[in-house]
Amino acid sequence: MLQQKLGRRIAELRKARRLTQVQLARAVGCSTEFTSLVERGVNSPSIARLEDFARALKVQVVVNGVCEWGEMFERLIYDRSKAVFEYLRLPFEAPPPPARAKP
Repeated sequence: MLQQKLGRRIAELRKARRLTQVQLARAVGCSTEFTSLVERGVNSPSIARLEDFARALKVQVVVNGVCEWGEMFERLIYDRSKAVFEYLRLPFEAPPPPARAKP
């Protein structure tokens, strides 16, 4: 669900800035196919690549503050960390990030 929400938001921002997927992919430094997969919620970008998307779309990614993708970014980090621990069959004891009220 988070992946789809993030993808929809990236697509919205891209369209609002009148960019094609080809133009966004070039600005981010990835393939058009990857951009399409991200926008459809089939794939999610790495944390570094998410920052590239944010830079290309002229938004900020801030973890502990008010910003465009802060809560989604925190959740993405949590989900990816949990997946790594599960893959390695290690206990994962970090609490999920709290949902923040919208200002």
